[in-house]
Amino acid sequence: MFITTNKKLGFIHIPKCGGSSISSAFRHGEKGPNKNNHQDPWSPWYPCDTHAHYSKIQRANIELPETWFTTVRNPFARYHSWYYYQIAWHKKRINGELKLKTLSVQEMQQQVDLLEDLGIKGTLLNLDDVVAQGVPKQVSKPQYDWISGCPNIEWFKLEEIQKCYKWLAKMGCNVEYSHVKKNPKKLTWQEEFDDEMIEYVQKRYAIDFEKFGYEK
Repeated sequence: MFITTNKKLGFIHIPKCGGSSISSAFRHGEKGPNKNNHQDPWSPWYPCDTHAHYSKIQRANIELPETWFTTVRNPFARYHSWYYYQIAWHKKRINGELKLKTLSVQEMQQQVDLLEDLGIKGTLLNLDDVVAQGVPKQVSKPQYDWISGCPNIEWFKLEEIQKCYKWLAKMGCNVEYSHVKKNPKKLTWQEEFDDEMIEYVQKRYAIDFEKFGYEK
């Protein structure tokens, strides 16, 4: 989540919905110089956790922006992306390509083993148990939970991301799209999901299909 210096916009970062690319665009690069650059009215300021829900910022004693926006994603593709992302990024930290965060190498390896042993289907059907064992819970909840109760919010489908950037330009904010954190997955969700997985995703994230107009 970030708020622009001019208080015109606030972005709610729903996990695995392209939010890292949005943040990168506003920063002028993934590690760009524009974070908290108060000379730029469109500089992103981060008042709380990256993936904070609207309800959390609502309770904070700060001036809220005029308009909020977010990006959403097909629930099938979101889970599919998360599964491969979690394994790939854990392995990068285990191998020293990325810095360790809160977990040790051994703990991360245990999580990778769990995900790979269960496979993409077993992880999905046992998602609550997997999360209970410490695996990051980015997709354990519907996307709508992040923006529930948020007034004046615009949402854009990741599959039509250019609509978001055209809207930003009309707001007076010209930022360039760049795709960061690409996943190494080889197959699409359509190739990997069977009927049981499709039915499970439809039930677990039913509100996302309803609110964001994705086809079941």
